[in-house]
Amino acid sequence: MYYVIYFGFANCPDICPNFLIRMSKALKMLRQMPEARGLKLRVLFVSVDPDRDTPQKLKRFLGFFDPSIIGLSGLANTDQRLVDCMKQFKVFANKIQTGEKEYDYMIDHTAIGYLMDP
Repeated sequence: MYYVIYFGFANCPDICPNFLIRMSKALKMLRQMPEARGLKLRVLFVSVDPDRDTPQKLKRFLGFFDPSIIGLSGLANTDQRLVDCMKQFKVFANKIQTGEKEYDYMIDHTAIGYLMDP
């Protein structure tokens, strides 16, 4: 099994949706290629913003893309497991406040898909 792992967030205005669109097209192409029949590829979308990306919100957001894409999230933005995972992948994510309310922010983050072999 091969994996493409991408760290992003559901409120991302352009980078994350564009990546997921490209991955959805790639998955569709692979399914249509007879020579790729034995290739198993999973795409994992790991939220860097679990404070806002609840499982329901991630499911709704990922519903716009290939149905096989799996959404993962921590319990909170400070979840130590998420922080450790991001550190291992050298993923940067910085919260930028855009308004006065607590949830008025964007996240500047690493925009790389990691291809992992078995």
